[in-house]
Amino acid sequence: MLVSAFAPALLTAGCIVPEAPEYGAPRQTPVFVEAESIFPNPRSMQRYTNAENNQAEFRMNVRSEDAGEELVSVLYLDYKHKSGHYIDHKNYKPQSFEQERLISWTHAFPDSNIGQGPECHIFTVTVLHASGWDFENNKQIGAPPDLAAVSWYARFNDDDETGLLADCPDSSSEGP
Repeated sequence: MLVSAFAPALLTAGCIVPEAPEYGAPRQTPVFVEAESIFPNPRSMQRYTNAENNQAEFRMNVRSEDAGEELVSVLYLDYKHKSGHYIDHKNYKPQSFEQERLISWTHAFPDSNIGQGPECHIFTVTVLHASGWDFENNKQIGAPPDLAAVSWYARFNDDDETGLLADCPDSSSEGP
């Protein structure tokens, strides 16, 4: 008799698994730079010579949910300053946030925008989604909300270790 009293409880015990929830299409996120992956260290002065067979290398890992849209990485010299200019851009296939992506640049010298005497410049790498980039004119469209950027100060043609930021671009040389 006890068995018949517990039989309905045994038959209904267990988990009811509902159908998997529908999350919809992935939502695009801004680009996030993994700080520990940035090379060289952006907090130290880089030193280069604007001569043949010299080059600068810049690397970082980023993550973003692209929701099917490509990323664009852009290399600038003196970004947002009157003397600044666009160097080049690269496209990266869309990925999900879980996938780490290496952004890497090598810039060969000599560069006609850099003189042969001692001077200072800023290299900047920006990363944004393609909808924020004007491919025809090679420039950002407005102020993209998903833009990530890393900048490196660089001294050129200067053997004097004391020359630091005094002649580097600053807020007084920013363009419109």
